[in-house]
Amino acid sequence: MRGNHDQLQNNAINDVGGRNFQSKRSGVERSHLPELIFHTMLGHLGWSHTNSSNFRLVCKDWCRGHDLLVENLQPKKLPSAHAPLRELFPNMSAFSMLPFLDWDWYLDSGVVALQGLVKLKHLALIGRCMRISDQGLASLCSLTSLTSLNLNNCSWKEPSMGFHVLYTMKGLHHLSMSACQWVSDDTLLCFDEMTSLVSLNLEACENITGTGLSALSCAPGFTSLNLSSCLQISDTGLASVGALTPLKSVNLGSCGIVTDTGVKQLSNLAGLTDLNLSRCGRITDESLSSFSCIISLASLKLENANITNMGLGALSAMSGLSAIDLKGCNRVNDEGVHFLTMLPSLTSCNLGMCWRIMDVGLKEVSKITTLLDLDLSGCTNIGDFSPLRKMKRLTSISLRGCHVQDDGLEALLTMPVLTNLNLCECPLLTNDGLITLSKISSLKILDLGHCQEINNSGLMALCELESLTNLSLNGCCQISDEGIQYLSLLTSLSSLDLGVCCKIKDSGLESLSVLTSLTKLNLHGCWLITPKAISNLLSKCALLNIMNAGLRVRGHNPL
Repeated sequence: MRGNHDQLQNNAINDVGGRNFQSKRSGVERSHLPELIFHTMLGHLGWSHTNSSNFRLVCKDWCRGHDLLVENLQPKKLPSAHAPLRELFPNMSAFSMLPFLDWDWYLDSGVVALQGLVKLKHLALIGRCMRISDQGLASLCSLTSLTSLNLNNCSWKEPSMGFHVLYTMKGLHHLSMSACQWVSDDTLLCFDEMTSLVSLNLEACENITGTGLSALSCAPGFTSLNLSSCLQISDTGLASVGALTPLKSVNLGSCGIVTDTGVKQLSNLAGLTDLNLSRCGRITDESLSSFSCIISLASLKLENANITNMGLGALSAMSGLSAIDLKGCNRVNDEGVHFLTMLPSLTSCNLGMCWRIMDVGLKEVSKITTLLDLDLSGCTNIGDFSPLRKMKRLTSISLRGCHVQDDGLEALLTMPVLTNLNLCECPLLTNDGLITLSKISSLKILDLGHCQEINNSGLMALCELESLTNLSLNGCCQISDEGIQYLSLLTSLSSLDLGVCCKIKDSGLESLSVLTSLTKLNLHGCWLITPKAISNLLSKCALLNIMNAGLRVRGHNPL
């Protein structure tokens, strides 16, 4: 044991850089710790922005020790782009080039500075990359460990041939090119050697027709494709998608010219688990019949689709369907809801804005005892909410814009695991309803935005919700400083929205300083609050981000 102790002491003399440091008193200076101890300390601290920044402020050696070990970097500031990052952060495996970096990082020199990062696996060059040339993109090929590349919103002023170098990155698993205006079918045809590709995001690439997607058949593990808002994707292009048999997830949201004919070609995807057809206005019941045979389908999004009760009847045989989004499908009524009761695995159901659903329909919904998440936003023809008593497994429910009254909230008392409740824009809700809500001790997220009848007395009742972490009172214009003082008792709050609560003054804001867990605060439209009061609050809550009159004020500036 003595020998082991001596060996550990000798190792402790070496710092991260391998140099030896000895103090006259103990033989080891606290600033010169070995890499293992640095790593252990930072692991316990959780690598948060706050803890990392404080750690780096101890001394130069601790700062250097931290940077040598950092793996995930999303910096606000960096040295000159001409300084190779491999010397500063040799262990970095993830790097995000965020929009607030200095402009020189968005030149070829910035991309070249990434060379030599042998452990880099995830790279995001998000936006503002119009000044990176094809030569700069070509330098990415030297990052041999790269498995994930994000080029979202990288819009060049002229067509870029640099995309064609991506085919040499044969180890790439995930590629995101959302809103890259020069991506075309010709670009995709160059991907025929990317055999390791697993997912591809082409959202809002308006030059894509889909014919180039046939090149992706070379990747046996290709499972996820996002073509949402690709406005030229047509039925012809979906023929190429239907041939990619390994696909498990397909997003065609807002592909407005896709019809039932194109959707039928997806029926070949026997392993499909996630399908998004939201805002595809030409989709009808015929499409639902065509893929009802895909028994693996678990999630189906049909927001604003032109479907009827008959279409839902075709889905009733899909025993594995666990999530369905029918928001805005206003041709669906109580009869259609009945078919949803035949889905034995359904846990999430969005019926928002299905205004033809009435009390009878809600009774049918209450029969789906497997539901965990229910959205009835905008179902204004429902008047009796008592059937909700049967839905004891619900963890999240949205009644936004519904005509639910105070006594209707009593149905929620039978839900022991309810954590998320949205009552925004419920015009009939008053303080009496908040007294009922105060009995739901499991609540963590509560939205009472624009409930105009709520005032300070109602907030006093909310003090009983000790587990509440997120609260929105946006647009509750009757709330004043007195009510805000009650909120100071909600010590678990991390997010608070007081937007347009125009009666709140400095004294009310000061009472929030005891909420040490608060990280987000919206004060948009609180015109009576002064900059001085905001500054005082930030000085007491270092982690707090404040939204004030549309401007974001940060109390802490992370690395």
